[in-house]
Amino acid sequence: MTRVGILDGLREGIMFKRVILTACALLCGLLCAPVAGAAGELDLSEAVVLVRPGESPNAEQAAATVLVEEIEKRTGVRLDVSASWPAGKTVVAITSQRAVPEWGRAIPVRQGTDLAEARPEGYRLFVDADAATVWIMGTDARGALYGVGALLRNLDWARGKATVSASLDIATAPAYPIRGHQLGFRPQANSWDAWTPQQFDQYIRELTFFGVNSTELKTGQIVIALGNQVSAIDDALGHVREQLQQRYARIAVVIVSPLGIVCRDTRQRLVEDLPIGSAVKCRFL
Repeated sequence: MTRVGILDGLREGIMFKRVILTACALLCGLLCAPVAGAAGELDLSEAVVLVRPGESPNAEQAAATVLVEEIEKRTGVRLDVSASWPAGKTVVAITSQRAVPEWGRAIPVRQGTDLAEARPEGYRLFVDADAATVWIMGTDARGALYGVGALLRNLDWARGKATVSASLDIATAPAYPIRGHQLGFRPQANSWDAWTPQQFDQYIRELTFFGVNSTELKTGQIVIALGNQVSAIDDALGHVREQLQQRYARIAVVIVSPLGIVCRDTRQRLVEDLPIGSAVKCRFL
């Protein structure tokens, strides 16, 4: 081989090595780089759920309870709950009040008119990444509960992991005062012999995550051919109704409608007078 041939071979070898090294560097950069968006997320896997000290409305208490339970179901991580601000911890603060002096922190309440979070059952879900805090601020107790539902829907979760976007900021309120769903507990719907109170509990709980504030339990229209069994079935339905009403007393108004009909006057009273957990019997219109 001539000297020129040797030099050409060396040059080709050097170029090949450079190409290989460059490819390896690029591949390593892709494999070793942080997951995209990780820097823009707040890790909640060790967060503390902060509640107001003292007595609070049922729905606000339920908000903290369902947040802890639902995160645990999805991730296996059970968050601690506290009424005092924890030092050096990520916090998920739930409140229906504009100020909680015991926390020693100013609640980031926006100023302005006709804000969504100031309307009935509205809320603002705001992540303050610099303070490692997720704020769930409800206009009222139900607003706080719906804010928890919004947080659950916006979580990025896996086993042992729960994160939320550091830029999350949602303010919204329901467009309608009554937002309900009918549950038919009877043989025709295959729910009498297939659904347990625990399944109803989870179903109605998840409805509240999307803003439902009332549930109608339709238990009438038993098949006539059942004859003498009707009395026993009515007893069973009554037992289930009692369980459901107790379970949902902290979440929604329960309408017991044997005929599946909600009265007009009841619709009005639902908005004005009835507390969460009320059981309303309706007549045929």
